Amino acid sequence: MRLLLVFIIALSSYVAAAQVNTGYQQWDPLTQTAAGIHNTQAHHANIRPLSPFLDTLEVYQTGDSAIIYGTEKLRVNWAPVLDLNIGGSTSPTPGLAGFGNGGAQFQAYFKDRFYARASYQAAYLYFPDHLQLFAKNRQVLPGIGEAVNVGDAYLAHYYTGAIGMRMGDHFELEVGRDKHFWGDGYRSMILSTNSSPFPYARLTTKVWKVKYTNLWSALTDLNTTTGEKRRKFTTHHALSWNITQRFNLSVYEAVVWQASDTLSDRGFEAAYLNPLIFYRPVEFAQGSADNVLLGLSMRYELEDDIQLYAQLYFDEFLMDELRSGDGWWGNKFGAQLGAKAYNLFADSLMLQTELNIARPYTYTHGSVIQAYGHMNQSLAHPLGTNFVEWISRASYQLEDYTFNANFMFAGFGDDKEGENYGGDVFISYANPATIYGNTLMQGEKNTLLFVHLEAEKKFIEAYDINLTAGIGIRKVFNTIGSPMDAWVTLGLRTPMFRSYRDF
Repeated sequence: MRLLLVFIIALSSYVAAAQVNTGYQQWDPLTQTAAGIHNTQAHHANIRPLSPFLDTLEVYQTGDSAIIYGTEKLRVNWAPVLDLNIGGSTSPTPGLAGFGNGGAQFQAYFKDRFYARASYQAAYLYFPDHLQLFAKNRQVLPGIGEAVNVGDAYLAHYYTGAIGMRMGDHFELEVGRDKHFWGDGYRSMILSTNSSPFPYARLTTKVWKVKYTNLWSALTDLNTTTGEKRRKFTTHHALSWNITQRFNLSVYEAVVWQASDTLSDRGFEAAYLNPLIFYRPVEFAQGSADNVLLGLSMRYELEDDIQLYAQLYFDEFLMDELRSGDGWWGNKFGAQLGAKAYNLFADSLMLQTELNIARPYTYTHGSVIQAYGHMNQSLAHPLGTNFVEWISRASYQLEDYTFNANFMFAGFGDDKEGENYGGDVFISYANPATIYGNTLMQGEKNTLLFVHLEAEKKFIEAYDINLTAGIGIRKVFNTIGSPMDAWVTLGLRTPMFRSYRDF
């Protein structure tokens, strides 16, 4: 009955819909949409969502039959979103199960100067077991929002929206509630779509070969014990510079602070509104202990459709301690190294492989509220911190069929024996288990294997609905045991934002 309810909610968005290109919500780098963005937006495709007017507007356009209203001055489009899956799972007990999202999104443009967008999805989760356990412990559906327990399942609501305006030839201002992704990989060690959407204001400046982005955000710390929601704020800077046609260098900065504590109601720190400052000197001048992070990324195109990319993100470190190699707990940083290729073998094959690491205690803070996360999920990587991950992906298109393969192998460390080994972003670093001798994956070591294979066929092309079939396996090895999830699914899907389920 619950699955039928989700199916009805999802399909109710399809009356009079048509095929659309949902470019601004398509985050997966191994899709034809992403390949098109790469070809037309290679200059600054690492800062997403793309800017409708400063970047190429064609990425955001939809088919004529999806236009609700269209004139030379005003155009309003809409598109359905659907990801409905029904299948069988081996856990928690073998049997029929399902999960799915359903809803719609809207876009409007006025005179190529103003725009607005909005989306809503109802998300339902019944399996697999590791996502069920995550929803129970963290009280959120991964990447969606706050979870409500409905019998043996969980329900959440995903909604986004934004309004923006172009200010001259070089500036664009946007205010809304959405996600952001900074980087060139499948994951990001800087800012990703891992957490649920959040309110923000974004100022984009594009001059010459440089794109400069200011992002001011309001985040929430969710206490799973008391249910209390505490407000915190972040500001981010991203400067993306095309040094040559093939080489991009980007630098990033972020600061997180809590809205109030036992001594004062601080609110939004006005000093961080300045779009041209460095946060560390301001934080020092304020006499505060805010969480400041710095990042760097590079992308090099070996050929037109082959990229190498890397990220380095510093939470905190001392050069002397780093040189000593003694494993000081305060050397906190994350890194990424990857490669991806588009349109191999007659535009049919796309490949990507990437390595991600984060040292223990990275993204954490002395105050739990100031951890680098939102609604109990990291703003960066779904494994949080204290991990090593290798992920490889492939997508092959043959006429109306698309075949996808995801392989992920990771090691991560959990806390053990009541001591903090730096494996949880939302635990204070005030009392580390050890000052020196800290290593990757320390604590209770887990080895994780995740494999997902999927075939997709165009089903109703006029409505951009695809029929999918998939099989997945997730197995964890540790000293406690070797729990495994395995599932098979059949489903219907439209191009849409997809949250991370592979962790």
